Amino acid sequence: MSGIFQVYDAATNTPISTPAGEGLLVSASVAPGSWVTVQVPAGQLVDGKMYKFRTNAYDGTHYNLNWSPWRTFVVETAAAGTLTTLQPGDSYTINDPALIADPA
Repeated sequence: MSGIFQVYDAATNTPISTPAGEGLLVSASVAPGSWVTVQVPAGQLVDGKMYKFRTNAYDGTHYNLNWSPWRTFVVETAAAGTLTTLQPGDSYTINDPALIADPA
């Protein structure tokens, strides 16, 4: 099982530059039910800028017939390693599988 990701600049609706073109990134194969990850090539994401991505699964024989919905994210390299203070109404997504599986 692997994942195909597509990453676009959310403001201009244009793909980032990737070796496969069209903003496409392909994960390594993993066991069914496992998390897949991809790494965006260096220099493609700008701090403070909003991007969007969608994904599709590939089981080695067939692709899923539909892409996932687009999801947006903002790059925050300046804040790496610093605490994040949330205010009422803010949202924050935790993507670390270890924390999701065991919030304690």
